[in-house]
Amino acid sequence: MPLYECCKNAENRVKINDEQINSVRIGKDKVISEIVTEIRKRKSAGEKTVVTALDGWYGVFWKEIISALKTGAENAGLNFEIRDIC
Repeated sequence: MPLYECCKNAENRVKINDEQINSVRIGKDKVISEIVTEIRKRKSAGEKTVVTALDGWYGVFWKEIISALKTGAENAGLNFEIRDIC
């Protein structure tokens, strides 16, 4: 957990527009689907290789996320390779 010297600095009010609000995906399945869709769009546009990096915090269920990404990519006809850099 982050520590703050006062309550004022603990607030993080970020202003975003409607387009940004509508682009938010909540839930593992929706997020995985969006990632796969974006990769497929880039591949369709002619990119030979699409590199996607993910970062997480404590408690991220990486095995579940990687498994879902692999399944989603395979279902979309995409080759998928994982490289853990930890």
